[in-house]
Amino acid sequence: MTVADPVHLAFPLRLSAGGVFDTVPQGGDDEIRQNVHTIARTPLGQRSGRPEFGVPDVTFTTGFVPSQLEALLEQQEPEAIVEVDDTMSDPLQGLDWLHVRAGAREAPDG
Repeated sequence: MTVADPVHLAFPLRLSAGGVFDTVPQGGDDEIRQNVHTIARTPLGQRSGRPEFGVPDVTFTTGFVPSQLEALLEQQEPEAIVEVDDTMSDPLQGLDWLHVRAGAREAPDG
């Protein structure tokens, strides 16, 4: 009997074609990305058990500094390498986009 690699429920929660909940491997890029996504969408202080979890402004409109957001997300998800791009926009529709790239840190050699 072999022990399966640990998995976590995928976020957002969804069912596969077979009717079971989708999962992501623990510690993989998909899990790291969904963790960073969860942190970035959670208002600071919303979780009573972890009041330091989240970001001060989930709309990223007041005092937003990309390097500070990167540092905050990496602090709360230490396995992540985060890059924030705030230069994406659609001037025809008046939309500004924030693109966050995240992935797992490579394990140190040795």
